[in-house]
Amino acid sequence: MLKDDYIIRATLAAQADRYQDVIPLLKTVIENLEAGESLSIDERNLLLESYKCLITARRNSWRAIVDLLGRLINTNQLKIAEDFKVTIENEIHSICNEVTELLDKYLIKKSKAEYAKDPRNSASLENLIFFLKMKGDYFRYIAELKVDDSSILEDSNVTKAREAYSEGFELCKHISIVNPIRLGLILNFSVFNYEICRKKGIACKMAKAAFEEGISKIEHLEDNNYKDSTLVLQLLRDNLILWSAEEEHEDNS
Repeated sequence: MLKDDYIIRATLAAQADRYQDVIPLLKTVIENLEAGESLSIDERNLLLESYKCLITARRNSWRAIVDLLGRLINTNQLKIAEDFKVTIENEIHSICNEVTELLDKYLIKKSKAEYAKDPRNSASLENLIFFLKMKGDYFRYIAELKVDDSSILEDSNVTKAREAYSEGFELCKHISIVNPIRLGLILNFSVFNYEICRKKGIACKMAKAAFEEGISKIEHLEDNNYKDSTLVLQLLRDNLILWSAEEEHEDNS
């Protein structure tokens, strides 16, 4: 099959919510990209959406089972719930490892090469930032499984997530402050700092700066990015409100 045939099949599968069928098709496309060829914006977003649907279901299941484990008393039920938890964690590891390997082996590697060839190429730079954010996200999802572990900051997945986010964050200096890819990376990097690294001050400072800078320039944004950037700015604002309320609650406790 030609690349277009794979993309058509993947798009139709996504429209039918068959994301488990989308992934192998997109992986075949990615593994056979020629030199100088990259995913289009639509193809890139389809990859993100497909893996996001798979991982979100597992993350929600994991949170639910962890909540149940905190309330169950019956020994047999606890054993069954623990087994479920292990199964879900294995699935999360499997999906995240697949994503990060795909990113490192193909998409980030190719984007870095294209950007190094022509640093003025905004498309290759945005691709690189997009994929570095995605890499940080999927290492963060693994790290979440140990969020209550006192030694979490020593976990290699935390280190890898931080490195990916930091590299993308530095590159964001070269694109518009209201670019939705930049705002999205900062949003998730701040969540990583707040929830995983417990660096709440850094997280709030990062989110606040991005929000205030973005709000000051949003009216000058092109129409095709306005909706996406506005949505991320709203999420940044929501997090700042939530974090401020949590800090106030802690101060009053």
